[in-house]
Amino acid sequence: MAVIEALAVVIIVLLAIVTVLIFAAVIGASVLVTVAVRREERLRSLTSKAPGWTARLARMLLAVPAPRIADEIFPRPRPAEKPAWYERSTGSTMDGPSSDT
Repeated sequence: MAVIEALAVVIIVLLAIVTVLIFAAVIGASVLVTVAVRREERLRSLTSKAPGWTARLARMLLAVPAPRIADEIFPRPRPAEKPAWYERSTGSTMDGPSSDT
């Protein structure tokens, strides 16, 4: 009986340690992202290279795609307002040709 009680105490202690570690990881990630976002906004650098290791780590944590260096040298052309295939037809194509007989 003493073995079961000792095992239960060990399991409860391990669960408490895991809970504290997960809580600390969530709080740490929140603080990291908050600091990095404030710096990115202040420097307006979200579309360029990360300004520091905190911003780089936060981008990696949030899965923000890294900007390509080639885009700074050769910017991509911006798309037109509406694509060519977006044009609307003026009439219905389901009725077929109209005949006045």
